[in-house]
Amino acid sequence: ARLQAQYRVALVDEFQDTDLRQAAIFSRLFARPAAADTGASRALFLIGDPKQAIYRFRGGDVVAYLIAAHRADQRHALQHNFRSRPRALQALQTLYQGAGEEAFAHAEIGFQPVQPGGRCVDADFLRDGTPAPGGCVALIEVLDALPIEAARGRAAQARATAILELLQASAAGHVRCRRKDGSEGAVQPGDIA
Repeated sequence: ARLQAQYRVALVDEFQDTDLRQAAIFSRLFARPAAADTGASRALFLIGDPKQAIYRFRGGDVVAYLIAAHRADQRHALQHNFRSRPRALQALQTLYQGAGEEAFAHAEIGFQPVQPGGRCVDADFLRDGTPAPGGCVALIEVLDALPIEAARGRAAQARATAILELLQASAAGHVRCRRKDGSEGAVQPGDIA
């Protein structure tokens, strides 16, 4: 009651990291009228991405996300990505379109393409003086036959090898990047996400 008296609006960012109990608390506090309400409305804004919830990062539960999405009065999707190069966005779009409607193994979770926001350009990441590809695919044979932990280990090893090769190529002068602060130079471990 004290929280409802003090706050009429709440915004939960990274909602995909929310579990069912937390979602119920937010809903009770902000999505329903409180006993003390005298006509003033309440609002609960949830910001998140269900494609991240499937990893259960921080205990997040994709079911909690989907329930909240079904209960929402309105749903909006971002139209622009300000953090990624246009080639990277195009590579992801091509990959997920090729994977089909069940790319995320759930009919209610789909890929929505976005437009580049203009802050990142392809020339921000150069390989031998030209914009680097938007992505690369590592083919790991017989992955389907492996237990999930072994498959994750193999995928992590492939990624670690690719990062090492990128850092070595950068140290040899073949790869350069432009950072958010405007500085340019060889790719450093801190530039990799």
